[in-house]
Amino acid sequence: MSILPQIFQWLAKVFWPWFIRNAWPVIKQHVLEVIRILLDILKDKIKDYVSKRSEQKEYEAEERVKDAENRAKSANSQQEREKWEAIAGAWQEVANTFREENEALKKRIEELTSEVMTESEDVIENTKIVADFLPHQTSLTIGNKTRVLPNVTLNMPEDDESNTTRGSNPISEIQESLRK
Repeated sequence: MSILPQIFQWLAKVFWPWFIRNAWPVIKQHVLEVIRILLDILKDKIKDYVSKRSEQKEYEAEERVKDAENRAKSANSQQEREKWEAIAGAWQEVANTFREENEALKKRIEELTSEVMTESEDVIENTKIVADFLPHQTSLTIGNKTRVLPNVTLNMPEDDESNTTRGSNPISEIQESLRK
């Protein structure tokens, strides 16, 4: 007589409801924390990348402002000075635009990260997990994906040589005594 049907009944009636009630909420919270950490890492990397690019462009524009201002100061005529002052003003507008765009982009990255986290929380919170314990087939459904799990066998593992080199193996000894 096999004990396997009794194990499956116990899993279906006792263990699985306990798991869903007690363990699954803890697992969901852990998954959410992992997602939050990954999103923070991604957000920081994107913000760093965007900032470096924008700051470099802003720096280059500021350098052109300084150059144009210096040329305006050393201009030989009023017309040349006005020309370089206009160029300096244009580059200052460019630098300001880069600064504003950088700040707006950082803000948008924050918003998107928050939106993705909220969506992730909703998806995980609404993910149902169902197991069907049948004597010859067990399936696990998470969300809308069902997978058939490998069958459980109660065969004892074969004794391998690595166990014998470390001393006696109680399982092997019990198996051997049952064979006699």
